[in-house]
Amino acid sequence: HPYLKIKNYQEKIYKSIKDNKVSILRIPNIIGEEDVNFKRLIPFCFGSYISNKEIKLNSQPTSLREYIFKDKLLDMLYKSTELFDDNIVLSNFEVIEQINNSLNYFDRPPFKIKWGNNSFNNKLDKNNLKIDNINLNDLKVDFNRITWWYLENSKYVKNQFEKFGNL
Repeated sequence: HPYLKIKNYQEKIYKSIKDNKVSILRIPNIIGEEDVNFKRLIPFCFGSYISNKEIKLNSQPTSLREYIFKDKLLDMLYKSTELFDDNIVLSNFEVIEQINNSLNYFDRPPFKIKWGNNSFNNKLDKNNLKIDNINLNDLKVDFNRITWWYLENSKYVKNQFEKFGNL
């Protein structure tokens, strides 16, 4: 991604300045309730889902991203604890599967995703799961909480998504 290249270049410049007293804090992708930035994976999928629109993603299902849940990040910042111990790395595929599990928990149909020109069958090969050193129950609770927020605020999400589509 061009953005990441520029960001890394800027960091190198900052680090190269003699007597630099600036620390660089890299925050992973933040996920949580109340996010209606539809340029991001989870809000876009929920906006499309709630608006009964096809969910077509141009990213690869196997692309990995580092995430932190919003409440865990805020907790760490307020308590000044060691930052980012709670980061998780999930593929786009795994994020969608976690949300589909939450939708199922709330008796809702799953996302039907099209990845580029190919449809995605919403099945996760458990042998490829990359989330080994996190508490799966915590992950489930976090995704259930996010899913519940989008479902409970569906009118607001739909309204914001329609505004996004008209930009």
